[in-house]
Amino acid sequence: MTVETPETKAFIKRLQALDRSKSTYEKFRDFCEMVYCAYAKLTADPERAEVLEARYMQIVGTYQDKDTVRAYPELLAMAWEAVNGGQDFLGSVASILEVLDARNGQFMTPQPVARMMAEMLLHDAGEIIEKQGYITLNEPAAGTGGMVLAPPPMYWPRRATIPPWTCWCRPSTSARFVIICAICN
Repeated sequence: MTVETPETKAFIKRLQALDRSKSTYEKFRDFCEMVYCAYAKLTADPERAEVLEARYMQIVGTYQDKDTVRAYPELLAMAWEAVNGGQDFLGSVASILEVLDARNGQFMTPQPVARMMAEMLLHDAGEIIEKQGYITLNEPAAGTGGMVLAPPPMYWPRRATIPPWTCWCRPSTSARFVIICAICN
């Protein structure tokens, strides 16, 4: 079971207060997909960017209350803050909202377990980063990014510089969680 933090509580409370014609699940799904579309469009070729923009606007069109769409950047800022603090934030929110589908193999690795695995497997990461200038991490389940988010707090005490990195996720049983992974990382 995922423990609610003040950040997840605030995010969920804000999400639930928006457009009452949609369920919290629908708003969370739309939020994730809209953020993905906006983010992916930045580096997409023109044809793909058009497809992403069309999908974004299609989702916007489903909202009666456009203030909800205008509130999503605020939610993104909340998520971004938490992710930069080392939380698998959207994975935690998805778990709390019970939108993960265990029948399709969707589970969230608890943050303490992910951190323990990172500590066990990446004990020499600081030296690797100093030698190569980077380190490659793999999210074995291509889920919400929790396994990739777990290591960074370990590096800061060693004063290692964490270069920007990208997590490429393969399609899984639900595109929504691949989208979450792309946002988090």
